[in-house]
Amino acid sequence: MITIIVIILLAMVYVALPFWVKLVCFVLNVIFPDPIPIIDEVLMVAAMINNFLHLELVIDVIDWMIDNIKLVVCILIVILGFIIYFVCTKV
Repeated sequence: MITIIVIILLAMVYVALPFWVKLVCFVLNVIFPDPIPIIDEVLMVAAMINNFLHLELVIDVIDWMIDNIKLVVCILIVILGFIIYFVCTKV
């Protein structure tokens, strides 16, 4: 029962976080294994999409990505590397 209460409290805190913190939490959640395979990632993405409903934020994110294109490419390469590593290794 206490576990359920803690999960609900953490979910409420997550929904109130700024977008960039949500993004970091999502990436960490994808990298580290958890007992709930897909459902938690879907809920996290749904909470992040809620932030994207504001057009100004989308424009700011796109402008930041254009200004920092080298960093964005490096991040995408690292994420792709993790995906390839975990798909190709037999655990």
